[in-house]
Amino acid sequence: MQRHFALFGIAYCCIILVGKAKADWPHFLGPTSDLRAPGLGLGPPTLAWQVAAHEGFSGPVTAKGKVFTYGRSEKMEIVQSIDLASGKIHWQQTWPAVYEDNYSRGNGPRGTPVCHQGLVIVMGPEGTLRALDQESGMLVWKWGIPGGIIPRDAFFGYGFSPAIINEKLWINPGMEDLGIVALDPKTGKILHQIRGHKAGYSTPIPWHIGGKVHGAFVTREGFSLVDATTAEVIHRVPFRARAEASVNAASPVKWGQRDNPGLFLTACYATGGLALSGPQRGAKALWKNDSSLSCHFATPVYHQGHLYGFHGRQEEGAQLRCVEAETGVVKWTEESAGCGWVILCGEEIVVVAEDGTLSIAPASPKAWRPRHTSKPFVGPVRAVPAVDRGMLLVRDAKSLHALAFGPK
Repeated sequence: MQRHFALFGIAYCCIILVGKAKADWPHFLGPTSDLRAPGLGLGPPTLAWQVAAHEGFSGPVTAKGKVFTYGRSEKMEIVQSIDLASGKIHWQQTWPAVYEDNYSRGNGPRGTPVCHQGLVIVMGPEGTLRALDQESGMLVWKWGIPGGIIPRDAFFGYGFSPAIINEKLWINPGMEDLGIVALDPKTGKILHQIRGHKAGYSTPIPWHIGGKVHGAFVTREGFSLVDATTAEVIHRVPFRARAEASVNAASPVKWGQRDNPGLFLTACYATGGLALSGPQRGAKALWKNDSSLSCHFATPVYHQGHLYGFHGRQEEGAQLRCVEAETGVVKWTEESAGCGWVILCGEEIVVVAEDGTLSIAPASPKAWRPRHTSKPFVGPVRAVPAVDRGMLLVRDAKSLHALAFGPK
């Protein structure tokens, strides 16, 4: 395995400073693909508005003062454009829903939309991509998995989110000839197709190496580093559970020094966490275990040497944890009634737990000391939240909530 790590030629990762992050939250994990947002003041939150949410676990995204949501109502899938300031619905587009879940885990979409160059692009659980005009909601293009066949490994339909990397739209269909696919986001035309990567539930993130853009993927089999210009697979690290009934869901997390960042992978099902060092230190496995930070579906967040996230399976109860990224040492643990999401806002973390609890606390490895705790949401809350223009957007079991933060 050390030979694999020696080939791991990650030379540079460009991290945009939190204070300079764009106001828009245009895709899964936010503008810098790492759950970071500008500091908000984070005083007591107040409800600015809420609208009824439809079925599904797709998170909200924002662009140019509009919020875009994706869900299902009975036999129809629905994309809505909502005014961020007022909560007024600008437009909605619908089409017949075809996905039926085999495990009674809901028929709504799982993947979060992506906003890019005036389009909002969604991927349904059955594998259909649709690109809608952000201003009008009109369909611009549609692309579907050939034959409409969902791979057996995609137990609950397709659950990853489409991602823009190097101005291309990347997905992981998991078909023999369409393992990883890049499309032109303007037209839906296939630009690259990589064979043999089974479908995962993880969304890829962009990775800058020696001035070139790459994609960091976690498929069903493990980690793959893909040159986003040529679609060449540069490096692979096996990373998956032995159990057949399992998935990789969390995205890779960049951690460590800006000029020599490492990578953290995490999953449940007795898989655990794997921390890789930066290339200048050999790109070696620094630690791997199932006891530090094993995340079921939510991607953890990194800040100043530490990872913050939910450890444990959703069905069995989970714990909110702070873990030292380089060593895997657990700094503190807080019991939770399920999994949830952590967003870094400046020097503080905003935690939205699955049971609907909202907490705000300093991002500190010393202790968990929340200065605000409330329960404004109806569980289960599984969709990734968003932050834009001083507002926290959370989709719970019934509604999309927009909370405004006052001064401390």
